[in-house]
Amino acid sequence: MDQSELVQRLLATFVVELDEHVRTLESEAIAAERGATPAHVDALFRAAHSIKGAARSVGIEPIEAAAHEAEDRLGAIRDGSRAFDAETGTLLLGLVDRLRAAGAALAEGRPLAGIFGPVTGEPDLRAEPDLRAPVVADVDADARAFDAITVLARGLVDRAAEDDQGALEELAEAWRRGRGDPDVTIRVIEGMLRRQRGARASILRTAVQLEDALDDLRMIGVVEVLSGLPRGVRDLAKSLGKEIELVVDDGGATIERAVARGLGDALLHVVRNAADHGVETPDVRVARGKPPAGRITVSARLTGDFVEVVVRDDGQGLDRPALVRALASRGGSADSLDDEQLAEAAFLPGLSSASAVTDVSGRGVGLDAVRAGIQALNGTVRLAFESGRGTSVTIKVPRSIARLRVLVVVSGGATLALPVHTVVRIVRAQRAALVHHAGREALLFEGVPIRLATIDAVLGGSSEIAGDNLTIVVLAVGHRRVGVVVDRVVVEREIVVHSLGPRVRGLRHVLGAAAIQGQPVIIIEAAELHRRLLASDTAAWAAVAAPTTTRRSILLADDSLTTRTLERIILEGAGYDVVAAGDGIEAWQLLQDHPVDLVVSDVEMPRLDGVGLCERIRASQRFAELPLVLVTALDTERDRARGLAAGADAYVVKSSFDQKGLLDVIAQLLP
Repeated sequence: MDQSELVQRLLATFVVELDEHVRTLESEAIAAERGATPAHVDALFRAAHSIKGAARSVGIEPIEAAAHEAEDRLGAIRDGSRAFDAETGTLLLGLVDRLRAAGAALAEGRPLAGIFGPVTGEPDLRAEPDLRAPVVADVDADARAFDAITVLARGLVDRAAEDDQGALEELAEAWRRGRGDPDVTIRVIEGMLRRQRGARASILRTAVQLEDALDDLRMIGVVEVLSGLPRGVRDLAKSLGKEIELVVDDGGATIERAVARGLGDALLHVVRNAADHGVETPDVRVARGKPPAGRITVSARLTGDFVEVVVRDDGQGLDRPALVRALASRGGSADSLDDEQLAEAAFLPGLSSASAVTDVSGRGVGLDAVRAGIQALNGTVRLAFESGRGTSVTIKVPRSIARLRVLVVVSGGATLALPVHTVVRIVRAQRAALVHHAGREALLFEGVPIRLATIDAVLGGSSEIAGDNLTIVVLAVGHRRVGVVVDRVVVEREIVVHSLGPRVRGLRHVLGAAAIQGQPVIIIEAAELHRRLLASDTAAWAAVAAPTTTRRSILLADDSLTTRTLERIILEGAGYDVVAAGDGIEAWQLLQDHPVDLVVSDVEMPRLDGVGLCERIRASQRFAELPLVLVTALDTERDRARGLAAGADAYVVKSSFDQKGLLDVIAQLLP
């Protein structure tokens, strides 16, 4: 190893060691600010001393000098010649910031110029505190993981190279020369088969081990996501003039790195909201009979294949009057909403109950961004509050966004999937055994009537429940239950989740898609299903949840649930509101009560086909000018002429159909 290689290895080792000591400095300094003990001071002194020695070993004088300055002060505190005061805490946290910046510069090969000056002065609280923890790779752990993967991969190669080619060539040569013995040949072939079976089993075991090793490499501890919160909350509390104690428990959970980044963003919003809107100032808390210091707890735990993180504060809870006023300003009547519905309303885009815009919040970007980010990870988020007592936000995300365990069902001829973690039970029930609740059919489940819905209704189609022998999948969303009527349950299995692309990334009721036995399967989001049913139950809520911006609406008619679902996904992903129907008659009926800007219809449908629907629309004085697009597999010139003669504005053939083509046609008809 030459000199330059040695220096690079030493620097890489120093950067990892520096990060460990910086974390100790930060956590112990924050704890000491609340009340310094000899144990805190000893830990701080050892960290500063270790940094000084390590920096001297690799010749980084600015870091050595800064650590030496901190070590001198901590040494004086340890021997009793001075006290740990606010200035000391500020000095140490300023040092943490500079050391962290220096570590990043060294890792990227940048100079340290401008990072180190006097290691004093309060951090700039006007800057937005970053509550996210830097996800630092454990170099030794990664190296061990790569070594293990390399060994497994070589094992696969070695086993694949083990073949019986030599024995086969000898047999072939013997038979060519007329000396082949059938008994010998049979024995050789049987031996080959035994070895092949053994090799196949060995390769399968090694492949599983390799997959597990790769999974481990993708995972990090949730502690990495949460470790930056104490410092961020400390700085944020100072900028707000509040006293806040943060308690963090990672529960020993691990999570995929890609999920960790999204979870960190969501926690940034939630914790800032808790500190700004939730926890009161000390004088207000004392007047309300509370201790002057507020408390925020962040706790994580594993629940099956998911990680659940709960953020709780003991502040004032949601400001109900302010939130009702904010909703009223959007044209909704929220006075009759219960606490759960009001908490759901807090996730509406652009909604803020803040009376003033601050550097922390009140800019109309908050809980809606949290929900969008968590749903992009195939997760859920819900909020609960108790006025005057506090708020809790529960975030549930999969440990991995690539794999998900689902219940595969068939409904209306389409194969769909429901995440297993939301499934409570599968119930077989007779139609006659249903009860009536709030004017609708309901299932009496554990003594409580729960709403029933069809998958088709959730996707915007018919809500009619057909048949006498029902298969009902009971889903859990928080403490609520909802029953989904399906044709049959196929299987429970683990799948690889695929994104449906950027156009449908924001579609709340679709988590993604998977390929099962070569067929595409759409994964349905249970929380959004429940939200839609909740919205339909309360007229006031429906008014509140109405879009605040004008969106073009489209009536979609197709008798195939799968085709209708995919087309709906494309249209909603492009920003259109969609009303769906299963045939021409249902589409015509929906049109009477749901004014739309355009109709997209299949041609071949029962009761009334697309051409017949087109003729009815053109014969109507009310809808004569309504744009209409026929989407069909009938691609002869005669079929095309028939559709256009009926008054269709465009005729899109499914054999040449792609989502861009359909959207381009619609964009031309709806400029």
